[in-house]
Amino acid sequence: MSKELPLRNFVYKSEIDAPVGTLFAWHFRQRAFERLSPPWVGSPVRGVAPTLKQGIEVPITIRKFGLDFDCTFKVIEFESDKKFVDVQVKGPFAHWRHDHIFEALEDRRSIMEDKISFSMPLGFISEPLFAGQVLSDLQRYFRYRHEVLQNELRGYLKNCLRPRHRVLIFDSQSALSEPLFNYLATQGHEVVLFPQTTKDQFVIERQLAERIVKGEFTAFVCLSPFCKAGQWEIDTRRTMLHALAKARLKNQTPVYLDVHMPHLGNCYCQAWEQHCEISAPESLRCVFAHSANVLTPEFGILKTAPEWASVAMRKHDSQSLSTWIAVDDAVAAIEHCLFEESISGRIEFVAPHQVKQKDNELKKTGYEFRYERVEEALKHLLGIELEQ
Repeated sequence: MSKELPLRNFVYKSEIDAPVGTLFAWHFRQRAFERLSPPWVGSPVRGVAPTLKQGIEVPITIRKFGLDFDCTFKVIEFESDKKFVDVQVKGPFAHWRHDHIFEALEDRRSIMEDKISFSMPLGFISEPLFAGQVLSDLQRYFRYRHEVLQNELRGYLKNCLRPRHRVLIFDSQSALSEPLFNYLATQGHEVVLFPQTTKDQFVIERQLAERIVKGEFTAFVCLSPFCKAGQWEIDTRRTMLHALAKARLKNQTPVYLDVHMPHLGNCYCQAWEQHCEISAPESLRCVFAHSANVLTPEFGILKTAPEWASVAMRKHDSQSLSTWIAVDDAVAAIEHCLFEESISGRIEFVAPHQVKQKDNELKKTGYEFRYERVEEALKHLLGIELEQ
């Protein structure tokens, strides 16, 4: 690298409550990269994310300053349970090297360390203008990533002895589908996403019913759209229930979970729940999760009403919004409902800040919230410090 290009260094280190082998292996799970990407960045892998190994190249698109940058990173070093290193081969930086370092500690804990060295393009011209912003962005980015790692691995170790599900997500264009897919996949479940189209509806429904009858899935999650549910969504749900009555499943009780969004209203929800009570087979456990306003900048209240976040951060409370749940808690609570066989019928997905602790339905079933208070959730999801 040319000596004329100033080199910047960044380090972020955390203790993670997981054995080093488990921590290292998590990075190679399906959808791990997507799960670690902060919601404000938008850095999708182009195509299917490859399994990381020495020599592999990963093409991604990073959005910054309102522009999309096509980048490619190559893994140049790989040592199992200890480290892997990637460098930029195409992208906006003159130089970029990222060392992912893993160290085992006592009591089944580990250290996760990210070391980055980079040089800005155009050398001394862009250095004083943008290098400080890049360092600030990296601090924000890796604080998010390490917090996700801590929470994900804590949850995984808690449930590691439970059998994983083969999950079908029926996504009627719900924005919650991608966060849920990413979360369940990194927790070790097999996940299939049902097509988001009404094209050839009857053909698709028939194929779906055939797979259900064969026992290919043990869990079914239906996500209501962020608009009024149409007849197609309702018909497809009925097809699933009828197929489940004929399903040939072994050793695992199937579970059907329907996530209802606030805008749908009680009339739609009650009518569908009554239909399920009548038509669902006795062997099926049905759960109807009524979700509060989801906190995430990708969709939900932070996207539709971003001014609410500013008010909440300044006041350090959530009085301007009666019910809410952080997106990380929403997807983790869905998995909790899939695991906990005692949960059936209607359950409210609401953070306990605005509901008395003893009355929170999720907590009463043993769910441990990641974000009980709105300032904690916003700090994580927006990557910003609280206003004083």
